[in-house]
Amino acid sequence: EIIPIFGTDKKMIHSLSQPSLINEKNFILNIKGLKTEKGRILRANKFLRGELEKRAIPILQKYALRIKTKDYQLRIKTMRSLWGSCSPKNVITLNLALIFCPDFVFRYVIIHEMSHTVERNHSNRFWNLLESLDPDYELAEKWIKSNGKKILCYLF
Repeated sequence: EIIPIFGTDKKMIHSLSQPSLINEKNFILNIKGLKTEKGRILRANKFLRGELEKRAIPILQKYALRIKTKDYQLRIKTMRSLWGSCSPKNVITLNLALIFCPDFVFRYVIIHEMSHTVERNHSNRFWNLLESLDPDYELAEKWIKSNGKKILCYLF
């Protein structure tokens, strides 16, 4: 099976001996000890959640410094329709499906949600802040509108 990971098609390989990893060409999932498809899905989701978190943290830190946001938390979960959210307590939640999106979309969603730590709504001030942080954000929004529904189905 071929799946996109951060915008690059990867061949998914189940392995009994190699550790789970993502390299230039493959997504290798260690399935040792797993007897069911549900177990494989759970292990894949756990591994991908960790990969998404590793990639998200430096981006969050960079933009938190730029907009002077210090107190925030990151959560990653599977969501059926949202790509991300930011709670009133600055809990930024990212959809695990972002792992299947190109980097510019992933970065846009993070910047969008980080911007909500300063501007809580979609006012003109919010969009001005977002544009100052990501001048090409509209490209990511177009990509999401064109491709989002088919990407969300990878997790269900």
